[in-house]
Amino acid sequence: MGPWINPIQIAGLLFLWGFFFMEKFDKDGKMNYVIYSGILIGLAGVFWNTVIYIFVFLLIAFFYNRNVNSVVVFALSFIVGLLPLFIFEQYMFGFFLFSITKTVASNVMASVSGGGIYSGQELLRTSALVGYLAFLVMVPLFIYTFFLRKNFVENKRAVIFMTLVLLFYLINPQIRYLIFLYPIFV
Repeated sequence: MGPWINPIQIAGLLFLWGFFFMEKFDKDGKMNYVIYSGILIGLAGVFWNTVIYIFVFLLIAFFYNRNVNSVVVFALSFIVGLLPLFIFEQYMFGFFLFSITKTVASNVMASVSGGGIYSGQELLRTSALVGYLAFLVMVPLFIYTFFLRKNFVENKRAVIFMTLVLLFYLINPQIRYLIFLYPIFV
């Protein structure tokens, strides 16, 4: 397996558990589910820093029109989940936000420059369309069922979250992003 996919497997599992508890919070409203979800999603961020972007969409989708206390508890428990990463990076690099800064800066630069290290001026025109087509082919065929009236009403926040993440992934369509979310789609 490629080195770019190894952290996605464990991060996907931890994120799936966190998403499960977020769904339970959405149904029951118990604060302990928010704490479990935040810690597990934070631990997923330890293994794969791209989870931080997904964390923002989770905040938007699940905490819109909710009590501010639950947002604060979720954010603090997310930071608690990230503590192993912070401790390791402070020890190794002398800066606890090293990999997060690196990830955010590289993604911003890749978005601004029109691609990453794999795109060139000539390749950009033809490979962009191929990349989008390959990405859309890998999206599960049954995704339309999320938007059916019955499913949308029952799982409104989850559907909004997955839609926001998929739209965000269209900025830089890569199969590893979909692999990360496949357990939630299914």
